[in-house]
Amino acid sequence: MISVIIPVYNTKASDLESCIAGIFGQDYSDFEVIIVNDGSTDGECLACLQELATRYDKIRLVNKENGGP
Repeated sequence: MISVIIPVYNTKASDLESCIAGIFGQDYSDFEVIIVNDGSTDGECLACLQELATRYDKIRLVNKENGGP
């Protein structure tokens, strides 16, 4: 299994959607996507993250306080 880790902080919803579409569009299917939300405060970003985590069972959303890498 491959784990794809995506750190985000106030990322535009369209960029998140594009990134996820690219990952899920691959032929290889044995993967998980871990999205690490680094304390985003943008409502659009937060809503998109929640929607993606609900829509795809391969996505795991990790929320943490803003602290960088």
